[in-house]
Amino acid sequence: MRLPLIIAALFSTVPAWAAEISTKAVVSAATVFPDGATVTRKASFSAPEGRHTLILTGVPVGFDTNSLRASGTGDAAFSIISVEQRTADPIAIEAQFRSEAQKIETAIERLEDQKAQAENQIAAADRQLAFIDATIKAAQVSGAKDGAAPTAQDWVTLWSQSNASSAQALGIKQRARVQIRDLDRQIEQLYARSPDTQPKTLPTTIAVEIEAASEVKGEVEVKHFTRAASWGPVYDARLDTEATELTLVRRAAIQQRTQEPWEDVTLTLSTARPTGGTAVPQPRRRIAQLVPDRPLQPELLPRTSGAAFAQQDLRIAPAPPPQPVAAPVAAQIVNAAIRTQGEALVYDIPSKADIPGSGVVRQVLVGEEKFDGKIELRATPSQDKTAYLYATFENGEGLILPGEVSLTRDGLYIGKGRLPLIAAGEEGAVPFGALETVKIAYRVVEQKSEDSFAAAEETERRRFVFSAENLSDKARQVVLYDSIPVSNSDQVEVKLVGDAPTDEDVDDVTGRVAWTLDLEPGAKEEIEFGYDVNYPIGRELRLR
Repeated sequence: MRLPLIIAALFSTVPAWAAEISTKAVVSAATVFPDGATVTRKASFSAPEGRHTLILTGVPVGFDTNSLRASGTGDAAFSIISVEQRTADPIAIEAQFRSEAQKIETAIERLEDQKAQAENQIAAADRQLAFIDATIKAAQVSGAKDGAAPTAQDWVTLWSQSNASSAQALGIKQRARVQIRDLDRQIEQLYARSPDTQPKTLPTTIAVEIEAASEVKGEVEVKHFTRAASWGPVYDARLDTEATELTLVRRAAIQQRTQEPWEDVTLTLSTARPTGGTAVPQPRRRIAQLVPDRPLQPELLPRTSGAAFAQQDLRIAPAPPPQPVAAPVAAQIVNAAIRTQGEALVYDIPSKADIPGSGVVRQVLVGEEKFDGKIELRATPSQDKTAYLYATFENGEGLILPGEVSLTRDGLYIGKGRLPLIAAGEEGAVPFGALETVKIAYRVVEQKSEDSFAAAEETERRRFVFSAENLSDKARQVVLYDSIPVSNSDQVEVKLVGDAPTDEDVDDVTGRVAWTLDLEPGAKEEIEFGYDVNYPIGRELRLR
């Protein structure tokens, strides 16, 4: 199709004194947000003195036209008068499509006629073969009736002639089949090229009107915003338990669906959200009403997902001493430059990047950090009798954004988790799966109700025992979590009994408690813990 020429003609609607200069605009840079991107395009041009319109081609549809901005540089002074998006006349484009469709339809009809001729040749060859077969059978029947069978020479002549005729007919069929196969391929290709099978999108260009006092060569840069792009942080967390060192590799999962590949572009990532709200929402109307008293549901400590991995005692026969070889050199990781732009965090990716336009997620390396970690084990015995290993660390100056993290412990991949937002200077904790060398136990010791008519109250008594046993040859710090009921009424009183917890209202969650135990190798400790809930006699208490 001669679509570029037609588009150029359709766009020639400006006054005659404004010459049009067509130039290709390529993506040179992109600032990607969590829900969009600002795309920068550059196009070179050469223009004589006067006012001209630069037609920037190669622009996909679907960007925000109100965000379109233009700037430029040149070897001589020139002014940018205006910038706009132009779309071809849909009526003219439809007429061109119909013209192209008619041409393709005519070509297909010619090929179908040729295919019909080839099929006729096959049918004629089949009739010739059938005639030869009938002639031979007739000769046999005629000889039997007359009593004068054909002589040997007659049969030789008959077979010779029939073989030659058969070979000719079979050759015609074979050539016709080859021709039909080739014609079918050509017809299929023409159907694929038909405008009726193509998406009905109108070609788009960007028109930049300039005025130059003299001949100028230069470059224009246009920027526009598109929603068809996004990025999110992903991490690799690697823990060396011997060195208690935590390595955090930052990556950015980027995708864009503009159907235009970004090739060798300067990439910037920003935490700003251009599509988010820009004004404070109006407060909604609230209604106060009485509801039956009931205890609040205490929030449970989040559990780390992932299967437990038992440590294995591997006894391997001594290997022969290795031959000296050159030590491999590890690849260097260049961290992205991190800066603030207003209230947003911006990452300048040091290397050019290629991002396909099909929506495929491309992971780009942002940087790597190492932390001196502290290892502790955490468990919620009433929910899961498993000790999970955590690496705690103090974050430096950079903000750690929430995102998915792939976890590796001592070189073994153990699954995925999710990092929360960790501010600069704040302590973070990364879970690294189950550790079987610490045994956790839990049992209910007492669970009963008591009435006190003198005090006109009832009491719900709960008593539990937790235990942690260190089966390894290393000292371990273990943190045991649980929760106590939270009263939402001055008529309900909760008393904590037994071993006092090390921390209360953990992570600012009311009712969440924790005990920190330092276990030497082979050591075992128990926590006796419980609570009494007192409430008016005759009332129903619900513990959840």
